[in-house]
Amino acid sequence: MSKYVDRILDEVDFNFERHLHDKEERVEFLKELIKKLNFLLEYCDVDECGICPEGECDCEPESCL
Repeated sequence: MSKYVDRILDEVDFNFERHLHDKEERVEFLKELIKKLNFLLEYCDVDECGICPEGECDCEPESCL
């Protein structure tokens, strides 16, 4: 796992210990997190950047995010 993923998981663990004590709260938090991560994943799969006019995107994918 990359160091960035490790950092995010450390933050999730921190939030569990600090703020989310109930199992239902933790499950709801994880569902919301997964939903938002899936949205970001879908956004990364789009061929166009969303900035350039439609059909005219010639940007490098990394530069548009």
